Amino acid sequence: VGTRPEDGMRAVIVDDVVTSGISVRQATEQLRAAAKLEIAAVVVAVDRRERQHNGRSAVENLSEAIGCPI
Repeated sequence: VGTRPEDGMRAVIVDDVVTSGISVRQATEQLRAAAKLEIAAVVVAVDRRERQHNGRSAVENLSEAIGCPI
């Protein structure tokens, strides 16, 4: 918040609740579109432990999709 993303930066995304992971995916896409930066981690207060179509949790799928730990 308050800092414009620049190439080479590292970022941590903080979210209150993960259900499907859509908001974290959107934030990741927006940050990566703004600059060539690394998403170092995602911090989540509550994982609702939703299972997706492949039987894995939303957090497992999200971590794999964006390439960082959650």
